[in-house]
Amino acid sequence: MDIKKYLPYIIAGGLGIGIIYLVTRQQVAQQAAPQVQIPEMGPVAVPGVVKTGVQGNLLAIASQQLGIPASQLVVRSLRPEDLGLTASFNVTAAGVGWTNMVNTAVADNTFISFDGCSYGGTNFSQLRIQAGARTAEYWPLTWIAGLQSQVFYDTTPTIAQQLQPVIIDVYAKAAATESIDIMGTVVERRGMVVA
Repeated sequence: MDIKKYLPYIIAGGLGIGIIYLVTRQQVAQQAAPQVQIPEMGPVAVPGVVKTGVQGNLLAIASQQLGIPASQLVVRSLRPEDLGLTASFNVTAAGVGWTNMVNTAVADNTFISFDGCSYGGTNFSQLRIQAGARTAEYWPLTWIAGLQSQVFYDTTPTIAQQLQPVIIDVYAKAAATESIDIMGTVVERRGMVVA
């Protein structure tokens, strides 16, 4: 078999496959606005927004509930003030059992995702988050203190919508005052905190 005889066909076939790949890739890059899946509403298109995951879900929920485009919303990190705390996430437990850390309602025009926490202490073993009328999360804290980074990220963050009550409790193994930093994402109307 003489391979030189078939070489032009092999080259033409390879070029054809390459052209098909480039055209297909270009079509995927030019797709319409991204969609986010919201369980209660199905997929919702968010024009002009390229954020995905938790940020995309928060933006879609806020945009739909507030009736404004995503361009009028801001995404920022959670601050203690968003949960009614003055300056830190310190907790003082009187003894063994559940101790309340946060008992507030999400502000109007604000949507919060609880994404994880950081904890380096030894006296608290669990963190419980109630959003709305349901207990949404139990995060184990004991093993986080043993990690090098001492940070826990939740793979399925809890979303608390505007005006929903939020209660966060920790389970203490002894009387103690320690800090648990709660990490989260906030979406709100532009200008409320960030312009």
